Amino acid sequence: MILGLVGDTAQQGHPMLPVLQAALPGALSNSAAKDVDLVLSKDAEADAAVLLKMLRDVAAGEFVPAASAGGFVDFQLSRGLLGVST
Repeated sequence: MILGLVGDTAQQGHPMLPVLQAALPGALSNSAAKDVDLVLSKDAEADAAVLLKMLRDVAAGEFVPAASAGGFVDFQLSRGLLGVST
């Protein structure tokens, strides 16, 4: 499982690994906020509790990350010396 902090857009998920995405407050437009699993608050303790519960729920199969639920999943096999595809 992967937990990522996204910038101004949500990222695609992965077909084999659940990818939870969190964003900082104000980083996403209101319409884009629905594409991530959590928009953080300014309360670090509360955010940590929510994230831990989400991680536990994903591991238990009780929560499906937003990208997976929306079908926004894909993966790429790297090529080249530095793993860069063109």
